[in-house]
Amino acid sequence: MGEIDGAQLEFRVAAHLGHDKVALGDIVSGADIHMYTASIIGCTRQEAKAHTFKPLYGGMSGDTKEREYYEAFKRKYKGIADTQDSWVHSVLRDKTLTTEWGLIYSWPDTKMSKSGYITNTTSIYNYPVQALATAEIIPVALVAAWYRMKGIQSFLVNTVHDSIIAEIHPAEVGLWHDVARKSMIEDVYIIINKLYGVELTVPLGAGVCVGTHWGSDETKATEVVYTAPDNLWIDAATKENMI
Repeated sequence: MGEIDGAQLEFRVAAHLGHDKVALGDIVSGADIHMYTASIIGCTRQEAKAHTFKPLYGGMSGDTKEREYYEAFKRKYKGIADTQDSWVHSVLRDKTLTTEWGLIYSWPDTKMSKSGYITNTTSIYNYPVQALATAEIIPVALVAAWYRMKGIQSFLVNTVHDSIIAEIHPAEVGLWHDVARKSMIEDVYIIINKLYGVELTVPLGAGVCVGTHWGSDETKATEVVYTAPDNLWIDAATKENMI
């Protein structure tokens, strides 16, 4: 069984949408974002994973240390937070939000309460990030992988969220890694740009693993993570003044 996983895909997409220099710096440097979470909450790295990206989706509830982290996340990744807040206020005014790639969301019942809370905030934070990540990028990568696997013995069997899963012939493990790197990374930049005129301004990543059972510890231990070369994203990021 082989799997291709979009490495930190939602966070990378949020960094692109928010033109966030700090997030881009953490992605490029390979910073351990979960350890940053753990250092504030006071928990293990594994326990921190449930909290690290919660603020991306408007999550702010929890105990004192968790709430402290959520506020720290918004301060650290100000570009992402400011962009998401701008979406919320745009929807409050217009009841709709048009994404960079032309998708239009409608929240006609959005209003501000007496306390200042704007209804639908979590959905407004969430939908554009999830849509670009898992309703655009992953399907593009899936189709690209299918075309690249024509004529070989390995074949696709499933997708789960930001993962593509295949049955891999033992003689084609190396080929699977090549398909994964090209379809999840290289092809995505080209196709998203041709379809929507969107130049992605962050390095995409692909985690690739192969084993006898999908999702087993032994299979996960084989993971190799590939990162987009500079020529695929750095020019676009420079135009956006992200670096």
